[in-house]
Amino acid sequence: MKKKKINNGTYTKADLANIRIDNHEKICRLMQAETHKKIDQICSRIKRLEYILLTSAGGIIVGLSTLVIMLMDR
Repeated sequence: MKKKKINNGTYTKADLANIRIDNHEKICRLMQAETHKKIDQICSRIKRLEYILLTSAGGIIVGLSTLVIMLMDR
């Protein structure tokens, strides 16, 4: 394993391990932020689809009930 020099010294194995862990944590934070953005986008799309579905169902129910009422009046 290569040791990198810093201010009159070298990295120890523990220092290298800490650096690798820190780098890994930074990458994980970035990936977590990206995942949360995607989840938020999916949630907004689901809400939009729910609205469309409920509106369509309401329209169908109103239309069919109107048809039933018209047929009963005959």
